[in-house]
Amino acid sequence: MTLSISAVLVNNSGAGNETVAAGATTDIDVAKTARVSGGALVALGVYARCTFNASATAGAQAYVFASPEGTQWGSDGGMQVVDIPFMAGADRSVAFSVLPGHKYYLLAVKNLDPVQSLTGVYIYAEPQVLS
Repeated sequence: MTLSISAVLVNNSGAGNETVAAGATTDIDVAKTARVSGGALVALGVYARCTFNASATAGAQAYVFASPEGTQWGSDGGMQVVDIPFMAGADRSVAFSVLPGHKYYLLAVKNLDPVQSLTGVYIYAEPQVLS
């Protein structure tokens, strides 16, 4: 089994460090967010991190979207949603596993705060594959 960790946000700096506006979600356009192949996947580890504004009043969530062909990503709710622990003015992260069963995956972070932006948003995928 091989293991590799890679950033999946490629919007601006290539490895994350994104800002997500109030109430918005990181872009899941495949040109801006790397998709993860589910072929030979045994498990998928996900790590999401963000910095909450000191005036924030709501948290954030990490989303997992799945697709059989890599172009249609299902509903806005994703196939799995995990809360990122909330604390105003702090860096927070969450790590979780996704069971295999889909050909492609996309990962995103949604900002639940209606006023404040999230900064320092990173999403990493850790596919565990048979080799």
